[in-house]
Amino acid sequence: MKKVLIAVIQLHKTSAGTIRNIMEQVRYFQARGCEVHLISEVFNPEIIKGYDLKIHKTFPWIKKTGRKRRWWFDLQVKRLQKKHHFDLIIGHGDTTKQNVLCLHNSVHLASEHIHNKKLESKHEMYQTHTPLLGGFPNTFEFMISNSNLMRNDTAKRFKVPQDKIKTIYPSYEDHRFVQVNEVTRKRLRDKYGFNKVTIGLITSGNFKKRGVDIFLKALEELQKNTEISYEVMIVGKDKNDELQKYINDHGIKNINFMPVISKVEEYFQAIDIFILPARIEEFGRVLLEAMACGLPVITTSMVGSAELIPQNQASCIIEDLNPTNLFLAMRNLIESPELRKTYGNENAKEAILHSEAYLHEKFDSVYSTYINA
Repeated sequence: MKKVLIAVIQLHKTSAGTIRNIMEQVRYFQARGCEVHLISEVFNPEIIKGYDLKIHKTFPWIKKTGRKRRWWFDLQVKRLQKKHHFDLIIGHGDTTKQNVLCLHNSVHLASEHIHNKKLESKHEMYQTHTPLLGGFPNTFEFMISNSNLMRNDTAKRFKVPQDKIKTIYPSYEDHRFVQVNEVTRKRLRDKYGFNKVTIGLITSGNFKKRGVDIFLKALEELQKNTEISYEVMIVGKDKNDELQKYINDHGIKNINFMPVISKVEEYFQAIDIFILPARIEEFGRVLLEAMACGLPVITTSMVGSAELIPQNQASCIIEDLNPTNLFLAMRNLIESPELRKTYGNENAKEAILHSEAYLHEKFDSVYSTYINA
């Protein structure tokens, strides 16, 4: 039986994209008959419940953040590697020696697009990612990126050969995120109080990264330039008094801030248009989930999952993110129910190709070299 080690510094947030990617890998390797080991500083019992895993809990560093914490975790991973023979070691950005690196964040690119400046050399993530990515081939043999956006930036910025990076898009839970019939849809709309064309921006938070400020400015233009009745749902944890003051001062109407819920798929199934006007999103699984629910989507070219949108929907991908371009894209869909239906159905068909069943075939193209040898 082949032994696989997956290393990640924290395995605790059930909704985090990295954790979901890791559990996709766990299911894949177990389906291939491998013995799966996980090493982490923190384990959420709910995440690993029901899986036959070998768990290695590291001793935590005295502080919850900082470069030394990552150095300490890396040291314990290396000790485990010496103690056991692993046929395959997978890292998720927290250790300096692995066969396959699965990268989830392009921290240098993100700093440039969110803060309009280069990532400072004293930043913890600069000190983590720069030697890791710049150390190829000593720090990793192969890399899996979440999108071509990430792949291209890594190849250019760190001179990693293109043939040593493969884009494998994360999947979604296809038993949850599905198109629903009109009866169910009406029930959900009644449940959440939606009775107009509804635009939804659904995220965990980090409103600056997700472009909520630009979205609000676009809504100012929209309410002056359409006669169609609409309302807006924003989901996330970053609402604050300053944000509400901006809305009040600029007279932006019909905005509903909704709480993060466990059955988030109900939000997708109740709205008419999904929007993710992010300054950067290395992948953006919520966009794929919206597509799976049969929604037309609007996003930016700096969102990795935009690469999955059918080519004929180019008007829904904003190259130059500004309020006017965003307003025009929204108005185009708000005023055309036929277009919304067409695009939504196309998106649902495309999304199926990225469900977990198809993901295993893509994993084979990278991991079979190690586990079938």
